[in-house]
Amino acid sequence: MKRFDIKKFFQICFFVTNTTFLEQQTKLFEKFVGHRWKVVFLSGVMVNTPLVETIKAYDVIIITPQLIVNLLKTCDEGNLPFSLSSFSLIFFDEAHHADGNHPYNVIMYDYHDMKYSGQIPDGKRLPQVVGLTASLGIGNAQNASEAVKHFVKICANLDITVLSYVHENIDELRAFSSIAVDGKTGKCMLIICNRNRKQILNYTFFCF
Repeated sequence: MKRFDIKKFFQICFFVTNTTFLEQQTKLFEKFVGHRWKVVFLSGVMVNTPLVETIKAYDVIIITPQLIVNLLKTCDEGNLPFSLSSFSLIFFDEAHHADGNHPYNVIMYDYHDMKYSGQIPDGKRLPQVVGLTASLGIGNAQNASEAVKHFVKICANLDITVLSYVHENIDELRAFSSIAVDGKTGKCMLIICNRNRKQILNYTFFCF
């Protein structure tokens, strides 16, 4: 991951797909970084103060995506403008959902609009995007070629250029994974692609 000058610009947004994971992820963040950064979790049923003000008051925000979708649609809440560039780093948990009309994908459309239009607020920059998932899935693919296209589409939606996989602690990973007949846990694919979803700049299959 990129290094950030924390003194100048630092705020993390961690998206979860449902409220079940909000408190769970918050406890983990508080355990590991709570001594240093202010952590909060937000959902639609608990936001009583203007959302923009709440976001500005914390360093790490664990939040359901629809709240940000609503905020982006209004573009202004109590005369307080909001942009994804408010964040320096955005995590999408269960990132394989970033497709179709899912809130993850709606958020990323706004990201891509900023990126390719160049309309980024003064003094801000695009956040780094990190997608987390156990599997990208294959969508409605009926064969390997269609599965690859699905991988590319998800990566393009998230503006992902590299798929990372486990390099260390392989034995520990295998202990908690289904083992194929050949004794390997499966295949991953490193993809470098672009937003138009039609062009694969580079891809490599590998096993571990």
